[in-house]
Amino acid sequence: MKKYLANQTFRYLLSGILSFSVENVSFSVFYYALSMGHVVSNVLSIVIALIVNFFVSKKFVFRDREEAKVKTQFAKYALLVLVNLIISTNLIGFLIGKSVPAYLAKFLVTCLVITWTYFIYQKIIFVKRGKEV
Repeated sequence: MKKYLANQTFRYLLSGILSFSVENVSFSVFYYALSMGHVVSNVLSIVIALIVNFFVSKKFVFRDREEAKVKTQFAKYALLVLVNLIISTNLIGFLIGKSVPAYLAKFLVTCLVITWTYFIYQKIIFVKRGKEV
């Protein structure tokens, strides 16, 4: 297991599973249990997952202990989440409009977002100059 945890991509996968779970469970609670619309449910679930994922990504995935950069990183991260929020909310709405169940639409869109987000984290947000992770 130690060998796998040394791999950044594996750590990202684990953090993605955690964030995915937090986001999708909270979306389902807001959408189905609390009868909120897909827009409000998606926004709230993404905000909750944002907070969890930022700190897990910073400390666990990218092993970034530099506290001086946290505000800049969080600003970049929040901007990415805002872009992801706009794209994902529209894609979920589109899929629901095509008779895809909300939970499946959310699942599919989240998988897509997780994929492109990894590369943005790695190249823009949690950059380690001169160090191999």
